[in-house]
Amino acid sequence: MSVEMGSATCLHLIESKNHIEAAMVGVAHLEDAESLRHQLRCIHRQLEGMHEMERIHAATRLPVVEVLKPRPIR
Repeated sequence: MSVEMGSATCLHLIESKNHIEAAMVGVAHLEDAESLRHQLRCIHRQLEGMHEMERIHAATRLPVVEVLKPRPIR
């Protein structure tokens, strides 16, 4: 089992980004799918922004010891 620092919300966002990345790979070579690729890139950027905001929020509400404590990935 690998270890990832962060909250449960961060872990869900990371998992969601991974799913979008897999979808991006899946449609990468499809013809006439530029609109779909663009939408997937936008969704990925939104998830990344949400993840960054969650990291900032988590860092401000937890003591430093808790922020640095690794958490297992499911």
